[in-house]
Amino acid sequence: MRYREPFTLWKRGNYWYYSTYINDVRKFYSTGQKTKARAMEYVLARLNGQQVKSIRGFSGDLTFAEYSRPWWKQDECLFLRYKKKLGKTYSGRYIDNCRMALDNHLLPAFGDLRLKDIRPHGIQEWMFALTEKGLSAKSVNNFFAVLSVMLREAVRRELIAKNPCEKVDRLSGVGRTRGRLTTEEAKRLFSTLDNWNGDKMKYTGNLLAAVTGMRSREVAALRGQDIKDGYITVEHSFDERYGLKSTKTKDHRELPVSPYVIELLNELKRGDDDFLFTLDGTRPVNQHYFLYALYDALKAIGIDEEERKRRNITFHGWRHYLNSVLIANGASTIMTQRITGHKTLEMTEHYAEFNADDYKPVLGVTEKLLPTC
Repeated sequence: MRYREPFTLWKRGNYWYYSTYINDVRKFYSTGQKTKARAMEYVLARLNGQQVKSIRGFSGDLTFAEYSRPWWKQDECLFLRYKKKLGKTYSGRYIDNCRMALDNHLLPAFGDLRLKDIRPHGIQEWMFALTEKGLSAKSVNNFFAVLSVMLREAVRRELIAKNPCEKVDRLSGVGRTRGRLTTEEAKRLFSTLDNWNGDKMKYTGNLLAAVTGMRSREVAALRGQDIKDGYITVEHSFDERYGLKSTKTKDHRELPVSPYVIELLNELKRGDDDFLFTLDGTRPVNQHYFLYALYDALKAIGIDEEERKRRNITFHGWRHYLNSVLIANGASTIMTQRITGHKTLEMTEHYAEFNADDYKPVLGVTEKLLPTC
């Protein structure tokens, strides 16, 4: 019978990993150590100088801090590599947010605990404690989601037997309702360029969001080539750190807009590859550009800062505005989802082809906002 070494040790990135056979099946694990000597010491301690019968008996002794060292790091995270092989990729912003959640909230709470000692009750109490510190239920649920992903992966790697997060309830706190303008307020807002300090770019960006439901990063990403005859194509968003990328829901939308809006967009057009909303001719405006412009325009029509905050009116509120207006005017749910890019009916949206005639009812609604109509 061929002799097998108890384990094999190798380095990947900054950390050392090892493999061992369990019931004739080769298993792979991280030591969480940066030097070979410490990695060797770690593995020998885990194997206890004997043939491993159950990896859980050893790997469960890993602390959460040891386990999490390579997590959410592009060059070291085995989870990200594994998902990439399966065809699943994550945006840089998502990975960064997960790492911030790990560093700022997960490690302080669970870092010293062994993986097998993280219990549902402890996780639930941690979530309650975060809300008592003033964090929103949505934020806490997001942090919990990161923890759940990490511990689910620990189960897949056979480091623990069960994911304790499966027995934890998400918080159901209701966040503030996103405010929106009335139709009359919106018409007043776009009735004159003077409300926008004469700035056509600020005016056009907000008007476009009002009649299409586009997100601010999607508006910023528009280029000359996206302007068509009677509609625009939306397939990118712009992140100040990561540049041009796919939309939030990775969809591709064709959105009907009136000749008036097309004319405004063409006035901003430089070349097919150039961004429409740019101050320096090379990069799009930042994500707050349209938001602060909206705040100033609201003041111009009599909605001061106190009222704006009380009603929670933001740039993202244009999506809620359009969604509500379309439904109130009889637009179908499927049509509304195609316009706003909501993914509730993913397959219906995926196979629906663009036909300008289908969107005439939508234009009839949105054109009521325009000063020329």
